[in-house]
Amino acid sequence: SSHATNFMSLGTFLFLHFRRYSKYWRFLFLWVALVAYSRIYLGVHYPADLICGAALGASIGAFVYWVSKKFLSRFPKTA
Repeated sequence: SSHATNFMSLGTFLFLHFRRYSKYWRFLFLWVALVAYSRIYLGVHYPADLICGAALGASIGAFVYWVSKKFLSRFPKTA
């Protein structure tokens, strides 16, 4: 499911990036779960589609976070 992949990758990236700054990051995964549930409720995907899509999305989000940290660490911090 592209919905599960896209929303999970965005949720994972935002969680990894902002987890130190906010205590409300848990709502990101509630949002992802609601989007995934809506796909099942509407009958357009099976649960296995969403599980695989979410796993792929989490991997993509973590990879993009890792790449962004590697890229941004090359630049000095400015005040």
